[in-house]
Amino acid sequence: MPSNRVVNLIQVSMGSKRCPQKAVANICGRPALAHLIDRVRLTKRPVDTVICAAMEPEDFVLARIADIEKVKFMVGPNEDVLFRLLMAAHREDADHIVRITADDILVDPEHIDKAIDIHLETGADYTAWEGLPKGTEAEIISVRVMEQCYRMYGIAAHGEFFANCIKDSGHFRIERRVVDRKYFRPYSFEINTPADLNIVRGIFEQIYQLGKIFTLEELLQFIDHNPEALQRKFNLRIKE
Repeated sequence: MPSNRVVNLIQVSMGSKRCPQKAVANICGRPALAHLIDRVRLTKRPVDTVICAAMEPEDFVLARIADIEKVKFMVGPNEDVLFRLLMAAHREDADHIVRITADDILVDPEHIDKAIDIHLETGADYTAWEGLPKGTEAEIISVRVMEQCYRMYGIAAHGEFFANCIKDSGHFRIERRVVDRKYFRPYSFEINTPADLNIVRGIFEQIYQLGKIFTLEELLQFIDHNPEALQRKFNLRIKE
């Protein structure tokens, strides 16, 4: 009988073409990745967190952040993201992973824990929320299914969008739950470009307090109360 051991895996690379070195970008005096770790650390269901970096020289600066933040660190192939995550999952003896990308430093720990409960209760292979703002989301994936996906599809399907093969194959049990309406917003907080980074940095400058991690509700309340100022100053993107 599986142990249902769940581990957070933070997928990160310094080699982003659209926004290089965003993981170490300074936001309120700390690297962006450290802010993400703060939020992931609040999850209750996963037993551990691992930074999964690319096997590139520039990525080893991330090991220093992992050391300071007291989380585990490993490196794996740059392009073969699926294999990199499987390496970490096997090393941690995980049955399921929470896949979190470094683009999403505003990920919501409460919805991660709720998604894990749904995933385990239903016996799902893949679980995610629909309706959360982009950049606050994560995916729960069975390691067994990741292994099957690795065997079933060629190397071209092992990149950062490998989860699409799981979701779209028709072979696996997918749980996509619609988020409570109070959390739905058509915004994107993902960091894909320098402009996106400025949006997120601007939000932190407005509501971040050292030692206090603002919740998704607090973030959305701030957006609701300052929509015109945010859109004018930070050009907040509508979710595509």
